[in-house]
Amino acid sequence: EPLFFEWMTAEEYLAFVGTMVGLDADVARDRSAELLEFFELGKRAGETISTYSTGMKKKISLAAAICSAVGNTSFDDWLMLT
Repeated sequence: EPLFFEWMTAEEYLAFVGTMVGLDADVARDRSAELLEFFELGKRAGETISTYSTGMKKKISLAAAICSAVGNTSFDDWLMLT
């Protein structure tokens, strides 16, 4: 099972992951918002991860992996490559 900082919101967590892989803070926040919308979690982005179901946590884990893999490539460009 993936480990998270469950006291963070999903938006904060994904932005944190983005900055850890070298994204500018503003780009990381934008990327996290894009990914949350893509995984249909945008409406719950401000809730702490501890309140999420197992399936929602799996989506956050996948979003974090994509954020790490995409790096500085735009999310839309990355989708076109896959």
